[in-house]
Amino acid sequence: MPSPADTMQTVVKLVQELLRSENDHSAITPSLINRKIDLVLGLNTAWGDELDRQAVTDELIRRFSLWIGQDTAIIRWILRLAERLSIICPCC
Repeated sequence: MPSPADTMQTVVKLVQELLRSENDHSAITPSLINRKIDLVLGLNTAWGDELDRQAVTDELIRRFSLWIGQDTAIIRWILRLAERLSIICPCC
């Protein structure tokens, strides 16, 4: 039986490939990532037993931001969320 870390890497790799096939990379959002995770978990439901979905999403956001080297819908979404949650210093 694979370790949770191995399972996470498998899911990340498969979701990454699904995201790469998207025509508009700027439309990739955490919501889309979650839908792709659901698709991958449909291939093997046991992968979801101990999967840290947030860690998978975080890793894909990190990887995706490196792939295209520019601001994306993900970054804009995170900044808007941070502003709503007052995480960003108002003096910045």
